[in-house]
Amino acid sequence: MNTEIVSVRWHGTNTVTDAAPWNPQEWYLVPDDHPYLDILTRGNHAQIAGKNPDKKLLTTLKGEDTVVQDQPARWQRWNFEADLGYKRRFGRISLRLKVPKDCVLQAYVIPAKLLNFRDIEIMIGDIREMLGIDVSWERGPGDRGKAWARTAHGTRSATSHDLIDHVGQELKAARSIRQTPFTELTSPTATQFMLVENALVSHWAVRRSTLISKRISKIKNEIAVYENINSRGSPNGRRERTNQAIDTLRKHESELKNLRLRLRHLIAPRELNIAIYSSPLLQRDYRLRLLLRAFGTTGSQAYSDTEAQLSHYPPVVLNDLWELWGAVWLVRELEKLGFSGTWSHRGVDTVVSCCWRLNKGEISLDLDYEARPALVDHDRLPPISERNVPTMEWAALNQHFDEECPYLGLEARCSPDYLIRISCPGQKILIVGDACLASPEHHAKMSECVDNNLSNDEIAPSKAKPLTVEHYRRTIAWIDRHEVVRCHPLGGFVLFPPTAEKWSAFAKLPGASDCTLLCPRPGVDPEASGRFKHFLSSIVPGLLD
Repeated sequence: MNTEIVSVRWHGTNTVTDAAPWNPQEWYLVPDDHPYLDILTRGNHAQIAGKNPDKKLLTTLKGEDTVVQDQPARWQRWNFEADLGYKRRFGRISLRLKVPKDCVLQAYVIPAKLLNFRDIEIMIGDIREMLGIDVSWERGPGDRGKAWARTAHGTRSATSHDLIDHVGQELKAARSIRQTPFTELTSPTATQFMLVENALVSHWAVRRSTLISKRISKIKNEIAVYENINSRGSPNGRRERTNQAIDTLRKHESELKNLRLRLRHLIAPRELNIAIYSSPLLQRDYRLRLLLRAFGTTGSQAYSDTEAQLSHYPPVVLNDLWELWGAVWLVRELEKLGFSGTWSHRGVDTVVSCCWRLNKGEISLDLDYEARPALVDHDRLPPISERNVPTMEWAALNQHFDEECPYLGLEARCSPDYLIRISCPGQKILIVGDACLASPEHHAKMSECVDNNLSNDEIAPSKAKPLTVEHYRRTIAWIDRHEVVRCHPLGGFVLFPPTAEKWSAFAKLPGASDCTLLCPRPGVDPEASGRFKHFLSSIVPGLLD
Protein backbone atom coordinates (compact mmCIF):
# COMPACT_ATOMS: atom_id res chain seq x y z
CA MET A 1 0.00 0.00 0.00
CA ASN A 2 1.45 3.34 -1.04
CA THR A 3 1.55 6.41 1.20
CA GLU A 4 0.31 9.78 0.02
CA ILE A 5 -0.05 13.13 1.77
CA VAL A 6 -3.50 14.43 0.91
CA SER A 7 -3.77 17.73 2.80
CA VAL A 8 -2.23 19.82 5.56
CA ARG A 9 -3.55 22.01 8.35
CA TRP A 10 -1.99 24.45 10.79
CA HIS A 11 -2.93 27.17 13.25
CA GLY A 12 -3.15 30.33 11.17
CA THR A 13 -2.05 33.82 12.14
CA ASN A 14 -5.69 34.83 12.65
CA THR A 15 -6.15 32.17 15.39
CA VAL A 16 -8.21 30.03 13.00
CA THR A 17 -7.03 26.64 11.81
CA ASP A 18 -6.07 26.82 8.15
CA ALA A 19 -6.20 23.83 5.81
CA ALA A 20 -5.14 23.30 2.22
CA PRO A 21 -4.36 20.54 -0.25
CA TRP A 22 -0.79 19.27 0.07
CA ASN A 23 1.73 21.15 -2.06
CA PRO A 24 5.32 19.87 -1.74
CA GLN A 25 6.70 23.24 -2.93
CA GLU A 26 4.81 25.35 -0.40
CA TRP A 27 6.25 26.93 2.75
CA TYR A 28 3.41 27.02 5.27
CA LEU A 29 3.39 30.03 7.60
CA VAL A 30 3.12 28.74 11.17
CA PRO A 31 3.04 31.06 14.23
CA ASP A 32 5.50 30.25 16.99
CA ASP A 33 2.75 30.04 19.63
CA HIS A 34 1.35 26.97 17.81
CA PRO A 35 4.49 25.37 16.33
CA TYR A 36 3.08 22.38 14.48
CA LEU A 37 1.99 21.23 11.04
CA ASP A 38 -0.58 18.44 10.61
CA ILE A 39 -0.59 16.19 7.55
CA LEU A 40 -3.38 13.88 6.40
CA THR A 41 -1.74 10.69 5.10
CA ARG A 42 -3.56 8.08 3.05
CA GLY A 43 -2.32 4.50 3.02
CA ASN A 44 0.60 3.75 5.33
CA HIS A 45 1.88 6.09 8.03
CA ALA A 46 4.41 8.78 7.09
CA GLN A 47 7.91 8.11 8.50
CA ILE A 48 10.90 10.36 9.22
CA ALA A 49 14.10 9.79 7.25
CA GLY A 50 17.41 9.03 8.96
CA LYS A 51 19.06 6.21 10.89
CA ASN A 52 17.79 7.10 14.36
CA PRO A 53 14.94 9.58 13.88
CA ASP A 54 13.19 11.18 16.82
CA LYS A 55 9.73 9.60 16.65
CA LYS A 56 8.32 12.36 18.88
CA LEU A 57 8.68 14.82 16.00
CA LEU A 58 5.96 13.08 13.99
CA THR A 59 3.12 11.51 15.94
CA THR A 60 -0.31 10.16 15.01
CA LEU A 61 -3.25 12.10 16.45
CA LYS A 62 -5.68 9.86 18.29
CA GLY A 63 -9.34 9.81 17.37
CA GLU A 64 -8.85 11.42 13.97
CA ASP A 65 -8.73 8.36 11.72
CA THR A 66 -10.73 8.67 8.53
CA VAL A 67 -11.10 7.21 5.03
CA VAL A 68 -9.96 8.90 1.82
CA GLN A 69 -10.84 7.30 -1.54
CA ASP A 70 -11.60 3.95 0.12
CA GLN A 71 -8.22 3.87 1.86
CA PRO A 72 -7.53 4.37 5.56
CA ALA A 73 -6.14 7.80 6.44
CA ARG A 74 -5.09 9.58 9.61
CA TRP A 75 -3.79 12.95 10.77
CA GLN A 76 -0.14 13.05 11.84
CA ARG A 77 1.42 16.03 13.63
CA TRP A 78 4.89 17.41 13.05
CA ASN A 79 5.63 19.25 16.30
CA PHE A 80 8.78 21.37 16.08
CA GLU A 81 8.48 23.33 19.34
CA ALA A 82 11.66 21.76 20.67
CA ASP A 83 13.52 22.66 17.48
CA LEU A 84 12.80 26.35 17.92
CA GLY A 85 14.84 26.39 21.11
CA TYR A 86 15.44 29.16 23.60
CA LYS A 87 17.08 31.26 20.88
CA ARG A 88 13.67 32.06 19.43
CA ARG A 89 14.61 30.74 16.02
CA PHE A 90 12.33 31.89 13.25
CA GLY A 91 12.25 31.26 9.55
CA ARG A 92 12.49 28.13 7.47
CA ILE A 93 12.34 24.71 9.10
CA SER A 94 11.94 21.38 7.33
CA LEU A 95 11.59 17.67 8.02
CA ARG A 96 12.67 15.08 5.46
CA LEU A 97 10.50 11.96 5.26
CA LYS A 98 11.41 8.39 4.42
CA VAL A 99 7.77 7.63 3.61
CA PRO A 100 6.48 9.01 1.28
CA LYS A 101 9.73 8.79 -0.65
CA ASP A 102 11.63 12.01 -1.44
CA CYS A 103 9.13 14.10 0.47
CA VAL A 104 10.01 17.11 2.67
CA LEU A 105 7.67 18.93 5.04
CA GLN A 106 8.33 22.67 4.94
CA ALA A 107 7.18 25.35 7.36
CA TYR A 108 8.09 28.96 7.96
CA VAL A 109 7.85 30.01 11.60
CA ILE A 110 6.65 33.58 12.11
CA PRO A 111 6.58 35.55 15.39
CA ALA A 112 3.32 35.75 17.29
CA LYS A 113 4.00 34.81 20.90
CA LEU A 114 6.15 37.71 22.11
CA LEU A 115 6.13 40.17 19.22
CA ASN A 116 3.77 40.31 16.28
CA PHE A 117 4.61 40.71 12.62
CA ARG A 118 4.02 44.48 12.71
CA ASP A 119 6.46 44.82 15.61
CA ILE A 120 9.14 43.08 13.54
CA GLU A 121 8.59 45.44 10.62
CA ILE A 122 8.90 48.48 12.89
CA MET A 123 12.10 47.18 14.50
CA ILE A 124 13.75 46.52 11.15
CA GLY A 125 12.61 49.91 9.87
CA ASP A 126 14.03 51.69 12.94
CA ILE A 127 17.41 50.02 12.56
CA ARG A 128 17.52 50.70 8.84
CA GLU A 129 16.58 54.35 9.34
CA MET A 130 19.19 55.02 12.03
CA LEU A 131 22.08 52.83 10.89
CA GLY A 132 21.39 52.60 7.18
CA ILE A 133 21.86 48.84 7.22
CA ASP A 134 19.55 45.88 6.67
CA VAL A 135 19.98 43.40 9.51
CA SER A 136 17.25 41.02 8.48
CA TRP A 137 19.08 38.88 5.93
CA GLU A 138 19.40 35.20 6.73
CA ARG A 139 23.10 34.36 7.04
CA GLY A 140 23.23 30.89 8.51
CA PRO A 141 26.41 28.89 7.86
CA GLY A 142 26.03 26.90 4.67
CA ASP A 143 22.69 28.50 3.82
CA ARG A 144 22.76 31.39 1.41
CA GLY A 145 19.02 31.78 1.09
CA LYS A 146 17.42 35.02 2.19
CA ALA A 147 14.47 35.32 4.49
CA TRP A 148 13.74 38.97 3.83
CA ALA A 149 14.16 40.27 0.30
CA ARG A 150 12.45 43.62 0.85
CA THR A 151 15.01 46.35 0.17
CA ALA A 152 15.42 49.74 1.78
CA HIS A 153 14.18 52.97 0.18
CA GLY A 154 17.66 53.47 -1.24
CA THR A 155 20.17 50.75 -1.98
CA ARG A 156 21.60 48.19 0.38
CA SER A 157 25.08 46.77 0.56
CA ALA A 158 25.49 43.34 -0.94
CA THR A 159 26.62 40.72 1.54
CA SER A 160 29.62 38.50 0.94
CA HIS A 161 27.18 35.68 0.16
CA ASP A 162 25.52 37.90 -2.45
CA LEU A 163 28.80 38.92 -4.02
CA ILE A 164 30.15 35.37 -4.26
CA ASP A 165 26.90 34.04 -5.70
CA HIS A 166 26.41 36.81 -8.21
CA VAL A 167 29.99 36.86 -9.46
CA GLY A 168 29.90 33.08 -9.84
CA GLN A 169 26.78 33.30 -11.99
CA GLU A 170 28.12 36.21 -14.05
CA LEU A 171 31.49 34.52 -14.51
CA LYS A 172 29.85 31.71 -16.47
CA ALA A 173 28.24 34.23 -18.81
CA ALA A 174 31.51 36.15 -19.26
CA ARG A 175 33.48 33.02 -20.12
CA SER A 176 30.80 31.98 -22.56
CA ILE A 177 31.17 35.32 -24.37
CA ARG A 178 34.95 34.92 -24.45
CA GLN A 179 34.61 31.46 -25.97
CA THR A 180 32.07 32.58 -28.59
CA PRO A 181 32.49 36.36 -28.93
CA PHE A 182 30.03 38.56 -30.76
CA THR A 183 31.02 39.40 -34.35
CA GLU A 184 29.94 41.69 -37.20
CA LEU A 185 28.50 39.90 -40.18
CA THR A 186 30.46 42.09 -42.62
CA SER A 187 33.92 41.58 -41.10
CA PRO A 188 33.91 39.09 -38.23
CA THR A 189 37.67 38.97 -37.48
CA ALA A 190 38.52 42.63 -37.81
CA THR A 191 35.87 44.10 -35.57
CA GLN A 192 35.17 41.57 -32.81
CA PHE A 193 37.47 43.33 -30.34
CA MET A 194 35.83 46.68 -31.04
CA LEU A 195 32.29 45.55 -30.31
CA VAL A 196 30.60 46.96 -27.24
CA GLU A 197 29.15 43.53 -26.40
CA ASN A 198 32.62 41.98 -26.09
CA ALA A 199 34.13 45.01 -24.36
CA LEU A 200 31.46 44.73 -21.66
CA VAL A 201 33.28 41.65 -20.32
CA SER A 202 36.43 43.65 -19.51
CA HIS A 203 34.46 46.50 -17.94
CA TRP A 204 32.47 44.00 -15.91
CA ALA A 205 35.62 42.21 -14.71
CA VAL A 206 37.19 45.50 -13.58
CA ARG A 207 33.99 46.51 -11.79
CA ARG A 208 33.64 43.25 -9.93
CA SER A 209 37.39 43.10 -9.11
CA THR A 210 37.10 46.52 -7.45
CA LEU A 211 34.07 45.46 -5.40
CA ILE A 212 35.78 42.22 -4.39
CA SER A 213 38.94 44.04 -3.28
CA LYS A 214 36.89 46.40 -1.11
CA ARG A 215 35.02 43.46 0.36
CA ILE A 216 38.24 41.60 1.16
CA SER A 217 39.59 44.69 2.93
CA LYS A 218 36.42 44.90 5.04
CA ILE A 219 36.60 41.21 5.87
CA LYS A 220 40.20 41.58 7.08
CA ASN A 221 39.14 44.45 9.32
CA GLU A 222 36.28 42.41 10.75
CA ILE A 223 38.56 39.43 11.41
CA ALA A 224 40.86 41.81 13.31
CA VAL A 225 37.88 43.01 15.35
CA TYR A 226 36.89 39.47 16.31
CA GLU A 227 40.49 38.54 17.17
CA ASN A 228 40.71 41.65 19.35
CA ILE A 229 37.52 40.58 21.13
CA ASN A 230 38.98 37.14 21.81
CA SER A 231 42.20 38.66 23.14
CA ARG A 232 40.23 40.63 25.76
CA GLY A 233 38.63 37.47 27.14
CA SER A 234 35.13 36.21 26.44
CA PRO A 235 32.76 33.57 27.84
CA ASN A 236 33.28 30.15 26.28
CA GLY A 237 29.97 30.23 24.41
CA ARG A 238 30.64 33.67 22.96
CA ARG A 239 34.23 32.76 22.10
CA GLU A 240 32.95 29.72 20.20
CA ARG A 241 30.57 31.92 18.20
CA THR A 242 33.39 34.39 17.57
CA ASN A 243 35.68 31.63 16.28
CA GLN A 244 32.91 30.38 14.00
CA ALA A 245 32.49 33.89 12.63
CA ILE A 246 36.24 34.13 11.99
CA ASP A 247 36.22 30.79 10.16
CA THR A 248 33.29 31.92 8.00
CA LEU A 249 34.98 35.22 7.17
CA ARG A 250 38.21 33.47 6.20
CA LYS A 251 36.25 31.12 3.97
CA HIS A 252 34.62 34.11 2.27
CA GLU A 253 37.99 35.80 1.92
CA SER A 254 39.47 32.73 0.24
CA GLU A 255 36.53 32.40 -2.18
CA LEU A 256 36.67 36.09 -3.07
CA LYS A 257 40.42 35.99 -3.72
CA ASN A 258 39.94 33.00 -6.01
CA LEU A 259 37.21 34.84 -7.93
CA ARG A 260 39.36 37.95 -8.24
CA LEU A 261 42.19 35.88 -9.72
CA ARG A 262 39.84 34.36 -12.29
CA LEU A 263 38.52 37.78 -13.24
CA ARG A 264 41.99 39.07 -14.13
CA HIS A 265 42.23 36.61 -17.02
CA LEU A 266 39.11 38.11 -18.60
CA ILE A 267 40.38 41.70 -18.80
CA ALA A 268 41.58 42.88 -22.22
CA PRO A 269 43.22 46.33 -21.73
CA ARG A 270 42.28 47.64 -25.19
CA GLU A 271 38.61 46.95 -24.51
CA LEU A 272 38.68 49.35 -21.56
CA ASN A 273 39.07 52.24 -24.01
CA ILE A 274 35.66 51.50 -25.50
CA ALA A 275 32.86 53.51 -23.88
CA ILE A 276 29.89 51.50 -22.64
CA TYR A 277 26.44 53.06 -22.80
CA SER A 278 23.13 51.57 -21.79
CA SER A 279 21.21 50.67 -24.92
CA PRO A 280 18.84 47.99 -26.26
CA LEU A 281 21.90 46.46 -27.91
CA LEU A 282 23.10 45.19 -24.53
CA GLN A 283 19.71 43.69 -23.72
CA ARG A 284 19.51 41.29 -26.64
CA ASP A 285 21.38 38.41 -24.98
CA TYR A 286 20.80 36.94 -21.52
CA ARG A 287 24.56 36.85 -20.88
CA LEU A 288 24.85 40.59 -21.42
CA ARG A 289 21.89 41.26 -19.17
CA LEU A 290 23.52 39.20 -16.46
CA LEU A 291 26.79 41.17 -16.67
CA LEU A 292 24.92 44.47 -16.56
CA ARG A 293 23.74 43.54 -13.08
CA ALA A 294 27.18 44.55 -11.77
CA PHE A 295 26.55 48.15 -12.85
CA GLY A 296 23.08 48.48 -11.37
CA THR A 297 22.06 49.24 -7.80
CA THR A 298 22.18 46.32 -5.39
CA GLY A 299 18.46 46.64 -4.83
CA SER A 300 17.80 45.58 -8.42
CA GLN A 301 19.55 42.25 -8.13
CA ALA A 302 17.47 39.29 -9.22
CA TYR A 303 16.28 36.82 -6.62
CA SER A 304 15.65 33.16 -7.07
CA ASP A 305 12.13 31.75 -6.95
CA THR A 306 12.61 30.59 -3.37
CA GLU A 307 13.92 33.98 -2.28
CA ALA A 308 11.03 35.75 -4.00
CA GLN A 309 8.56 33.43 -2.31
CA LEU A 310 10.07 34.29 1.06
CA SER A 311 10.38 38.00 0.31
CA HIS A 312 7.77 39.13 2.82
CA TYR A 313 8.81 36.91 5.71
CA PRO A 314 10.55 37.97 8.93
CA PRO A 315 14.18 37.23 9.87
CA VAL A 316 15.32 33.87 11.15
CA VAL A 317 16.66 34.69 14.63
CA LEU A 318 14.86 37.37 16.64
CA ASN A 319 17.10 37.59 19.71
CA ASP A 320 19.89 39.45 17.92
CA LEU A 321 17.37 41.74 16.28
CA TRP A 322 15.79 42.57 19.65
CA GLU A 323 19.19 43.39 21.17
CA LEU A 324 20.26 45.69 18.33
CA TRP A 325 16.86 47.36 18.17
CA GLY A 326 17.10 47.93 21.92
CA ALA A 327 20.22 50.04 21.36
CA VAL A 328 18.44 52.01 18.63
CA TRP A 329 15.46 52.55 20.93
CA LEU A 330 17.71 53.84 23.72
CA VAL A 331 19.38 56.31 21.36
CA ARG A 332 16.02 57.53 20.05
CA GLU A 333 14.84 58.16 23.59
CA LEU A 334 18.03 60.10 24.33
CA GLU A 335 17.51 62.18 21.19
CA LYS A 336 14.04 63.08 22.49
CA LEU A 337 15.79 64.45 25.59
CA GLY A 338 17.97 66.74 23.50
CA PHE A 339 21.06 64.59 22.89
CA SER A 340 22.72 64.50 19.47
CA GLY A 341 25.98 63.23 18.03
CA THR A 342 27.59 60.60 15.84
CA TRP A 343 27.64 56.82 15.63
CA SER A 344 29.79 54.08 14.15
CA HIS A 345 29.57 50.31 13.84
CA ARG A 346 31.90 47.42 13.17
CA GLY A 347 31.07 44.57 10.89
CA VAL A 348 30.83 43.58 7.23
CA ASP A 349 27.79 41.35 6.77
CA THR A 350 26.74 41.48 10.42
CA VAL A 351 26.78 44.13 13.13
CA VAL A 352 29.62 43.20 15.47
CA SER A 353 29.27 46.28 17.66
CA CYS A 354 27.92 49.84 17.60
CA CYS A 355 28.79 52.97 19.50
CA TRP A 356 27.08 56.34 19.77
CA ARG A 357 28.86 59.53 20.93
CA LEU A 358 26.17 61.96 22.08
CA ASN A 359 26.24 65.39 23.70
CA LYS A 360 23.83 67.77 25.41
CA GLY A 361 25.39 70.98 26.67
CA GLU A 362 28.15 70.08 29.10
CA ILE A 363 27.00 66.46 29.33
CA SER A 364 28.58 63.82 27.10
CA LEU A 365 27.10 60.33 26.81
CA ASP A 366 28.64 57.27 25.13
CA LEU A 367 26.44 54.24 24.46
CA ASP A 368 28.24 51.06 23.42
CA TYR A 369 26.40 48.03 22.06
CA GLU A 370 28.31 44.73 22.40
CA ALA A 371 31.35 46.46 23.85
CA ARG A 372 32.94 43.26 25.27
CA PRO A 373 34.91 44.43 28.35
CA ALA A 374 38.51 43.29 28.69
CA LEU A 375 39.16 40.58 31.26
CA VAL A 376 41.41 41.22 34.24
CA ASP A 377 44.73 39.47 33.71
CA HIS A 378 44.48 37.16 36.72
CA ASP A 379 47.70 35.40 35.72
CA ARG A 380 49.68 38.62 36.31
CA LEU A 381 47.60 39.82 39.25
CA PRO A 382 49.66 39.65 42.48
CA PRO A 383 48.01 38.14 45.55
CA ILE A 384 46.36 40.61 47.91
CA SER A 385 49.27 40.22 50.35
CA GLU A 386 51.56 41.79 47.77
CA ARG A 387 49.42 44.76 46.71
CA ASN A 388 47.58 47.53 48.50
CA VAL A 389 44.91 48.34 45.89
CA PRO A 390 41.79 46.46 44.75
CA THR A 391 41.88 44.29 41.64
CA MET A 392 40.20 46.88 39.39
CA GLU A 393 42.65 49.63 40.39
CA TRP A 394 45.65 47.33 39.87
CA ALA A 395 44.42 46.36 36.38
CA ALA A 396 43.78 50.01 35.49
CA LEU A 397 47.45 50.77 36.20
CA ASN A 398 49.01 47.62 34.75
CA GLN A 399 46.90 46.54 31.76
CA HIS A 400 46.54 47.95 28.27
CA PHE A 401 43.06 49.03 27.21
CA ASP A 402 41.44 49.67 23.88
CA GLU A 403 40.61 53.39 23.82
CA GLU A 404 37.38 52.62 21.95
CA CYS A 405 36.37 50.02 24.55
CA PRO A 406 37.67 51.23 27.94
CA TYR A 407 35.89 48.62 30.04
CA LEU A 408 37.21 46.03 32.46
CA GLY A 409 35.49 42.87 33.71
CA LEU A 410 36.43 40.70 36.66
CA GLU A 411 35.03 37.55 35.02
CA ALA A 412 34.89 36.11 31.51
CA ARG A 413 31.10 36.17 31.54
CA CYS A 414 30.99 39.95 31.94
CA SER A 415 29.40 40.57 28.55
CA PRO A 416 26.37 42.91 28.73
CA ASP A 417 24.59 44.17 25.64
CA TYR A 418 24.75 47.85 26.61
CA LEU A 419 27.24 50.02 28.47
CA ILE A 420 26.57 53.74 28.90
CA ARG A 421 29.19 56.25 30.01
CA ILE A 422 28.00 59.67 31.20
CA SER A 423 30.42 62.55 31.83
CA CYS A 424 29.06 65.73 33.36
CA PRO A 425 30.64 68.48 35.48
CA GLY A 426 32.01 66.95 38.64
CA GLN A 427 31.08 63.32 38.05
CA LYS A 428 31.38 60.29 35.82
CA ILE A 429 28.74 57.57 35.73
CA LEU A 430 28.60 54.05 34.27
CA ILE A 431 25.35 52.26 33.45
CA VAL A 432 24.97 48.64 32.35
CA GLY A 433 22.06 46.95 30.60
CA ASP A 434 21.02 43.73 28.89
CA ALA A 435 18.27 42.70 26.48
CA CYS A 436 16.25 39.54 26.93
CA LEU A 437 13.57 38.28 24.55
CA ALA A 438 11.66 35.81 26.69
CA SER A 439 8.22 35.02 28.01
CA PRO A 440 7.47 36.02 31.64
CA GLU A 441 5.62 32.72 32.05
CA HIS A 442 8.79 30.74 31.39
CA HIS A 443 11.80 33.00 31.96
CA ALA A 444 14.02 31.70 34.77
CA LYS A 445 11.26 29.48 36.16
CA MET A 446 12.24 26.32 37.99
CA SER A 447 10.67 24.13 35.32
CA GLU A 448 13.83 24.89 33.32
CA CYS A 449 16.14 24.02 36.22
CA VAL A 450 17.19 20.89 38.05
CA ASP A 451 16.31 21.86 41.60
CA ASN A 452 13.25 19.81 42.45
CA ASN A 453 12.86 21.43 45.86
CA LEU A 454 11.16 24.50 44.39
CA SER A 455 7.87 24.76 42.53
CA ASN A 456 7.57 25.71 38.89
CA ASP A 457 6.21 29.14 39.88
CA GLU A 458 9.39 30.17 41.66
CA ILE A 459 12.23 31.99 39.94
CA ALA A 460 15.70 30.48 39.74
CA PRO A 461 18.17 33.14 40.98
CA SER A 462 20.92 31.95 38.66
CA LYS A 463 18.68 32.34 35.59
CA ALA A 464 16.84 35.66 36.09
CA LYS A 465 18.14 38.42 33.83
CA PRO A 466 17.86 41.25 36.45
CA LEU A 467 20.18 39.26 38.71
CA THR A 468 22.58 38.79 35.81
CA VAL A 469 22.62 42.55 35.22
CA GLU A 470 23.18 43.15 38.91
CA HIS A 471 26.17 40.82 38.68
CA TYR A 472 27.45 42.83 35.73
CA ARG A 473 27.01 46.03 37.73
CA ARG A 474 29.30 44.75 40.46
CA THR A 475 31.97 43.25 38.21
CA ILE A 476 32.38 45.78 35.36
CA ALA A 477 34.14 49.14 35.49
CA TRP A 478 35.01 51.99 33.13
CA ILE A 479 38.71 52.85 33.01
CA ASP A 480 39.25 56.55 32.23
CA ARG A 481 42.95 57.50 32.24
CA HIS A 482 43.74 54.96 34.96
CA GLU A 483 40.73 56.14 36.96
CA VAL A 484 38.24 53.39 37.85
CA VAL A 485 34.59 54.35 37.43
CA ARG A 486 32.29 51.70 38.81
CA CYS A 487 28.63 51.26 37.94
CA HIS A 488 26.10 53.49 39.65
CA PRO A 489 24.11 51.71 42.41
CA LEU A 490 20.91 52.29 40.39
CA GLY A 491 22.66 51.90 37.03
CA GLY A 492 21.27 48.55 35.87
CA PHE A 493 18.42 47.90 33.44
CA VAL A 494 16.89 45.10 31.38
CA LEU A 495 15.00 45.37 28.09
CA PHE A 496 12.20 42.81 28.24
CA PRO A 497 9.44 42.48 25.62
CA PRO A 498 6.17 44.27 26.50
CA THR A 499 4.25 44.68 28.64
CA ALA A 500 5.77 45.80 31.96
CA GLU A 501 2.84 44.47 33.99
CA LYS A 502 3.67 40.93 32.91
CA TRP A 503 7.16 41.28 34.40
CA SER A 504 6.05 42.60 37.79
CA ALA A 505 7.33 39.47 39.58
CA PHE A 506 10.86 40.33 38.41
CA ALA A 507 10.76 43.96 39.58
CA LYS A 508 11.40 43.10 43.24
CA LEU A 509 13.77 40.15 43.07
CA PRO A 510 15.92 39.85 46.19
CA GLY A 511 19.36 41.06 45.21
CA ALA A 512 18.15 42.88 42.08
CA SER A 513 15.36 45.16 43.30
CA ASP A 514 17.27 48.25 42.09
CA CYS A 515 17.36 47.00 38.50
CA THR A 516 15.00 48.91 36.20
CA LEU A 517 12.85 46.91 33.80
CA LEU A 518 12.21 48.63 30.47
CA CYS A 519 9.63 46.89 28.33
CA PRO A 520 9.28 48.97 25.15
CA ARG A 521 6.91 48.04 22.38
CA PRO A 522 8.17 48.87 18.89
CA GLY A 523 6.60 52.10 17.74
CA VAL A 524 5.32 54.74 20.16
CA ASP A 525 5.31 53.60 23.80
CA PRO A 526 4.80 56.48 26.27
CA GLU A 527 4.96 54.19 29.31
CA ALA A 528 8.40 52.78 28.42
CA SER A 529 9.63 56.29 27.58
CA GLY A 530 8.46 57.49 30.99
CA ARG A 531 10.26 54.62 32.73
CA PHE A 532 13.48 55.45 30.91
CA LYS A 533 13.24 59.15 31.85
CA HIS A 534 12.71 58.24 35.50
CA PHE A 535 15.65 55.85 35.33
CA LEU A 536 17.99 58.55 34.01
CA SER A 537 16.76 61.28 36.36
CA SER A 538 17.37 58.99 39.34
CA ILE A 539 20.99 58.60 38.29
CA VAL A 540 21.73 62.09 36.93
CA PRO A 541 19.16 64.52 38.39
CA GLY A 542 20.01 67.36 35.99
CA LEU A 543 20.00 65.24 32.85
CA LEU A 544 16.43 66.14 31.86
CA ASP A 545 16.79 69.90 32.34
